[in-house]
Amino acid sequence: MAQEGRTGTLRDGCWIKRVPSAYTPAQIAEYLQYVGLTQYTESNIASGGFSPSFDNLGLLVRLHLLTFLFEHTAMHYTPDHTMDVTAAGVFRQFVHERKGSYCFGNNSLFLQILRGLGYRAYAGSARVNMAPGFSSPPDYTYFSHMFIFVQPFENNQTYIVDVGFGAPGPTRPILLSDAEDNVVFGTTPTERHRLRLGPHPLSSLGVYLPCVPADMMESSVQRTRKDPATPNTWKILFTFPENEFYDVDIQNASYITAMKFGAIPRFQSGIVCTKHLLIRDMAQAPEEHVYTHPNIHDDGTFMYRLVMVDNRVTEQVGTRSTTIRTLESERDRIVAMRELFKIPIEDSAIVYMEGRAPSLG
Repeated sequence: MAQEGRTGTLRDGCWIKRVPSAYTPAQIAEYLQYVGLTQYTESNIASGGFSPSFDNLGLLVRLHLLTFLFEHTAMHYTPDHTMDVTAAGVFRQFVHERKGSYCFGNNSLFLQILRGLGYRAYAGSARVNMAPGFSSPPDYTYFSHMFIFVQPFENNQTYIVDVGFGAPGPTRPILLSDAEDNVVFGTTPTERHRLRLGPHPLSSLGVYLPCVPADMMESSVQRTRKDPATPNTWKILFTFPENEFYDVDIQNASYITAMKFGAIPRFQSGIVCTKHLLIRDMAQAPEEHVYTHPNIHDDGTFMYRLVMVDNRVTEQVGTRSTTIRTLESERDRIVAMRELFKIPIEDSAIVYMEGRAPSLG
C-alpha cells in the first residue's frame, strides 16, 4: 500500500476542541503586556478582544522567542536541581522572575496562553535526533521534547509551533503537511524548516502498513546551504506522532530529563542557553540573508541568536557563527548569563554547581 502524505490536517481530519486555559484573563493580559502587546487588558481578554488568527499566532511565536530564553540553569544552579514545569511554576518563572526554561517550560506556558486567547491547541511529544551533522543516521531519544499543535482557522487546518527547541528550532508556524512547497524560514533565509512523513526506523510494524507512516512525522531543518535541492543538507530535528501529550506526561518526561543522569547528556553534562534577537538593519547582515526561494513562506522578520554552550558564547547570524566570549570559570559563566542573557542568577548559586559534570571549577 502506498504511503500517504500529510495535506495540512490531523489524521482522519480530526478537529481540536477548545479547552480552557490554566491561566486567568488577568494572567493572559500580564503575559501579553510583558512580551510587548501592551494594548490588551484583563477586560479585553475576558471579552474575547484578542483575535486568535493565523497572523497573530505567528506574532505570538516571534514575541515569545524574542522575550524568553531557552535555558536550564535551574537543573544545576539550584539546591534541588529540578525544573518546575507546572502551569503556576512556569508563569512565575517567566513573567515574574524573568527567567526561562527548556522545551517543557516554554511550550507549557505558550500552550496555556494560546488556549486563553481562544486558540484550539494541544501538546505534542517528540523524539529528538541527537546525531551529529547533516549526514549521520538519526539517533532518537525517548519522548524528550514537547511542541504544540494549533488549528488557527475555523476549520481543521493544523499547524505545529515550537517555542522551546532552542537553536536551531523552528521560529514560525509550520503547516502539518509534507508537500514540497511547505517550507518556512527559520531565523533567516539560510535556515529553513519542513516536515517529512515516515516510520520510525526501529518500528516493529510493517513499513507498508498505513498506520506506520500516518503515525509518525519527521521535522527537518536546513541551516547552511542556499540550494534546498542539494543532497545531504536537511537534518531531522525531531520526529513525532499526533498523540496528545498530557500534563502528567509532561511532568514525568521533564523529571526524567532533569534528574536521570544520561537521559539527555547535553543538559546533564553541559549548560545550554539560547536568546533570540531581532535583526533590525538588514544592511549589516551577511549577504546570504537576502537569499530568497519561491517555495519559502516568509513574514519579512529575521532574527539572530546568542548561544551559550558550556564555556563559550557565540553570536549566530545566518551561516555565520562568531565567538564573543570564552568562559574560564563558573564566575565567568554566571557573569555572562547575567550580562548577555539577563538571567537573574546570583554568584552564590555557584555552590550548587560544585561537583557536577558541567562545572568549570
